[in-house]
Amino acid sequence: MGELVSHRLGNVALIGVLRERLSRRPDAFPVILTKVVYDGTHCGDHLDLDQIGSLAAEIESLRTIHCEEESIEKLLRQLERQMFELVDAAKRVGKPIAF
Repeated sequence: MGELVSHRLGNVALIGVLRERLSRRPDAFPVILTKVVYDGTHCGDHLDLDQIGSLAAEIESLRTIHCEEESIEKLLRQLERQMFELVDAAKRVGKPIAF
């Protein structure tokens, strides 16, 4: 009810894997690392419209990150797709992304 798009990003372990991988380039992923995968749980967190604009740029950088390990590559592509869908929906309706 009231949700335009909803995604489960993963459990604590999967978020840890993503955080570790993206932490290798912290300058490219400041919003993702500090607002999205900083922890395995969220409660009332959100990204405002300014942060959503920054996140959109980070998604472009995310497209350049790859891993030879198939399972991690799959997680990266899933995160990329989910973040794109969330950003797209938030921009269309002018609303924040809530966790």
